[in-house]
Amino acid sequence: MASQSFTKSKFMSTTVWFFFLINAIKLPISFSLGMVNPGTMALDLKLIPALILGAVIGRRVFFWIPETCFVKLILLVSLVSSICMMIPLFF
Repeated sequence: MASQSFTKSKFMSTTVWFFFLINAIKLPISFSLGMVNPGTMALDLKLIPALILGAVIGRRVFFWIPETCFVKLILLVSLVSSICMMIPLFF
């Protein structure tokens, strides 16, 4: 993000589109493997209110965080997730 000189809004919209496309591609595969069935769809429907609540809260927090703090937070989360992915290599 910092090296690309993205604004926080551009970074977030790019990330949202990326994960939307990845999940849209995975959905037919999940159906064909039987990972999505009427039981999981019923659970998905029950969780829609939580999804909406999370989106509303996330949007408010997103606009509340200053851009410099957002960049530092993204770099910190990237660092921590990278370390977590490397831990199994050593243990």
